[in-house]
Amino acid sequence: MSSIFLRERHRWDVDMRIPPDPCMPVAKSAPLPRTIDAVSRSLAPEKREAFLRALGQAVRGPELDAVFDTWWMEAMFDAVPGRAGRLERTVAGRDLLRLPDTLEEEQS
Repeated sequence: MSSIFLRERHRWDVDMRIPPDPCMPVAKSAPLPRTIDAVSRSLAPEKREAFLRALGQAVRGPELDAVFDTWWMEAMFDAVPGRAGRLERTVAGRDLLRLPDTLEEEQS
């Protein structure tokens, strides 16, 4: 069974918008269409070349799907300004949000 069939068969209506950065003012961002053109336009020139090269070398099927999924996420991360600063803060352990340890803790 092809991965395209599985992906279409098990598609959920999910909001593909990037969640807002908790350290930045809240602003809406448009979802990035899952197309080669949209991803290509969203990437910086050096990343665009790597993306197109990876697509050209991937074998049709799961490998091609994985390459596209990886680069689509990369384009989504780059779509919100300040990615380098967010990554730097995360690596340094600054401005992190504490997640609840359990579901009960979240509800209390």
